[in-house]
Amino acid sequence: MTIRRFGTLVAASLISSVLSAPAMAEADAGAYLAARQAVGNGDFDVAADYFRRALLSDPTNRNLLESGLVAMIADGDFVSAGIIGESVISSGRASELALIAATVSRATKGQWSKILNGLEAGDTINPFINASVQSWAALGTGDMSSAIEDFDAMIEDRSLRSFGQYQKALALAFVGDFEGAEALFAALDAEGATVNVRSIIARAQILSQLDRNADAVAMIDALDPAGSDLALAHVREQLAAGENLPFTFVKDPAAGAAEAFLVISVLLEDEASATYRLVYARAAQALAPDNSDAILRTASILEELGRYEQAGAVYALISTDDPNFLGAELGRADALSRAGKTDAAIEVMLQLSRTYKDVSFVQGTLGDYLRRDQQYEQAEQAYTAAIDVVPDGLQTAWFLYYTRGITRERQGKWDGAEADFRQALTLEPDSAAVLNYLGYSLVERREKLDEALDLIERAVDLQPDNGAIVDSLGWVLYRLGRFEEAAPILERAAALEPIDPIVNDHLGDAFWMVGRKTEARFQWQRALSFDPEEAEIERIRRKLEVGLDVVLTEEGAGTVTNDNN
Repeated sequence: MTIRRFGTLVAASLISSVLSAPAMAEADAGAYLAARQAVGNGDFDVAADYFRRALLSDPTNRNLLESGLVAMIADGDFVSAGIIGESVISSGRASELALIAATVSRATKGQWSKILNGLEAGDTINPFINASVQSWAALGTGDMSSAIEDFDAMIEDRSLRSFGQYQKALALAFVGDFEGAEALFAALDAEGATVNVRSIIARAQILSQLDRNADAVAMIDALDPAGSDLALAHVREQLAAGENLPFTFVKDPAAGAAEAFLVISVLLEDEASATYRLVYARAAQALAPDNSDAILRTASILEELGRYEQAGAVYALISTDDPNFLGAELGRADALSRAGKTDAAIEVMLQLSRTYKDVSFVQGTLGDYLRRDQQYEQAEQAYTAAIDVVPDGLQTAWFLYYTRGITRERQGKWDGAEADFRQALTLEPDSAAVLNYLGYSLVERREKLDEALDLIERAVDLQPDNGAIVDSLGWVLYRLGRFEEAAPILERAAALEPIDPIVNDHLGDAFWMVGRKTEARFQWQRALSFDPEEAEIERIRRKLEVGLDVVLTEEGAGTVTNDNN
């Protein structure tokens, strides 16, 4: 049975059984119901507390024990979960959750013989986990011969072959046989096995221990030629500097077994619930507390569940000397931002910008946070710092010029903004976002309207169903005095963006100019109901009171005409 097939069969039932279990007759019903609600909301820390309270009144209730295990494991509390798991196993009714909890608890305590005895007695989580845990447990007892036999048995199983080779390579490296470990990695490479960042870093450490830093650098360059992965870039930098990297990938047998739990969590990405995947990620994290990939996996699933503060706390567990530190801090900033803690997110990015002064992506990301917080002057400075360290002519730098242009436009620095937008288009001529922003800005400034029309028409050709861009096309036609053409286009924009206050306001203006004044007032009323910016509210209300013609006269605009020059 393949890993994916196994996951498909069991994943659907694990968590749903918790949420659909009947209320407890003898337990603390209030605590139980509150716990179930908390699990459904992803509040696992709260749920775990309520389950502990409910278990005090009914400690042998099967459904309550299983439900409590979900919450405790998802919360990362394997002390409580391990106690409950052992209790469930002793009752003769072992479950997947109980066995996960007990296995993790035993492994972290070094109780490898107890794990092996349990496997001999039929304690089965699933074939994939069992095979890995058995191999590492044998190594944990000091029986290397049995461990190698167990790893070889995994390799002989077609569904586990590649992972078995990978696990055996890690085991050999753990005991210092780097030649044997590299031979297995070379075999995986020759067989075209799928590689990931974890396996690349593991092999790089092994090659470094063999005084083959140059080969490790070449491998990383071949697999990530653009240097896009931050962790690999960090390792490559160390190797290129001549550092002898220690093999830290697996520090003990528990960390080796953690790889299997992590693989299950990743492979079931599209097949299992977030909570099910979180159970396996938490198990991997508990078995290998300094495994940054397990930490990142746990944090990302917590974000998926909307538990942003918990995710931020997990991201913070990664140490500053870990290759994944930068990625973790970026994740922490994102989690803080999603939790509504904008100032804290910006502070994280400010610290990173000081540490990684020459990393354009970091400076640009800081600019994004500041721009979204409307700190336009500071955002402009961050984008400038990013542009200053980006290679000349790099095509992907177009976005930095575009976003810096936005900050300059918002500050009224139009000449600089226009120059940035045009530089962005030089690098990326087919960016609908830049074409639209520059074109719309020219429309609002009533400058170069013929060019603005051309820019926006190009943007519409690229993204014909983008309501904001269609609105821009209608609005430039309106500014050109071509009201009959503008009205149907703005109607389409309103259909694409039905609750946008600006789009509805523009449509109202166009309707007014073509004599559809009742419909115009209706659109202005709609625009007001969709929470427009404060500066627009009074203007819309004035149009409803006296009509657009009077408002334009009051503003000294007169008749809308082509001011292009």
